Amino acid sequence: MTFYPKKAHEQEFIQLLKRMVELAKSEEGCIQYDLGKDLFTEGKYLLVEQWELAAHHAAHLKTAHFLDFAAKIDGFLTDKQELNMTVNE
Repeated sequence: MTFYPKKAHEQEFIQLLKRMVELAKSEEGCIQYDLGKDLFTEGKYLLVEQWELAAHHAAHLKTAHFLDFAAKIDGFLTDKQELNMTVNE
């Protein structure tokens, strides 16, 4: 997923996402969960997730830490977002 945080909330966004990355990596079926900053586009961040099974990702979306993250993140973001998903099953 690609995120474009509002400049005024960029640091809050980064802290919130770093916490999500830390917690998600300990979940069952999580192969990769990493946040990166685009080197060529100011204010653009990429979250790369890889899960063993689609069911693991579905379970991730129901965790308390994801629900907390989802409730807070919208206020930090611009309207421009991109979502790309693939499943290797």
